[in-house]
Amino acid sequence: MTLKNNKDSLVQFMDTGDWDNICDFTLNLKQALDYDGTLVHIDDIIARKALKWFMHQLNKKIYKRAYRHFGKRLQIVAVLEKSKEGRFHFHAAIEAPGHMHASEFCSVAMKLWLEQDFGYDHGMARPNADPGWISYMAKNRSKDGLEHYFDCIDLDTYFKKVVSV
Repeated sequence: MTLKNNKDSLVQFMDTGDWDNICDFTLNLKQALDYDGTLVHIDDIIARKALKWFMHQLNKKIYKRAYRHFGKRLQIVAVLEKSKEGRFHFHAAIEAPGHMHASEFCSVAMKLWLEQDFGYDHGMARPNADPGWISYMAKNRSKDGLEHYFDCIDLDTYFKKVVSV
């Protein structure tokens, strides 16, 4: 599939139509942290590392040994955005695991997000996301400061299972 630099291609790349039990997330980040007297301001690289660490921890918590030994992991599509005020945040669609109710999964995931250093309150997690969530994630607004439109997709955490036809 060839991806053009437009919203329709982005929505197609992010399609979750074959997923069950989709949860939508808005994951806010603290904008700076004090490490031993040094103030570290967040940028897109640190934001992406925070999401990657979060997904690593979430997959370990949900799938335990199957994550480490067999590569079992949650399906996710996440988009990095920057608000008008310059605050970085992610919008994500994550498929809840089949062995958990979606609302329970949302609670576990948000608790884990807030436990990490850059996790910041005022986010949200909702079960039963509809297809409109992907369109919302692909909006042009809040993508400023990223060099190309597709730079907003976090490819380090992007994971969709290959469905055989």
